[in-house]
Amino acid sequence: MEVGENISIAKSTQYLVGEGATSRVDLLSALSMDPTVPLLDSAGNYVPARYSDIQNPIASINNISKNHPYNNWSVVGATYLQIKPVKGLILKSNLSIDLNF
Repeated sequence: MEVGENISIAKSTQYLVGEGATSRVDLLSALSMDPTVPLLDSAGNYVPARYSDIQNPIASINNISKNHPYNNWSVVGATYLQIKPVKGLILKSNLSIDLNF
């Protein structure tokens, strides 16, 4: 009789851009913003749009993604039992699990 197992645990963090109405607003802002406006000023700050109230879309996307991280834990495990009841015959049973939360 032979028994074996393995387990793996992982954590990941993703910074995602919003979906739905928020992403449409950012896309419209990007299309509407004056293309001659630089992205950053000399101090490294985002430059607002000139002559309009359009928000800098890159600043908006970076703010959303930095302030709303998506954390994910993953646990993957497997175990098996293998027996040889008679010569030339091997019976093997596997059980595995994959959890994400």
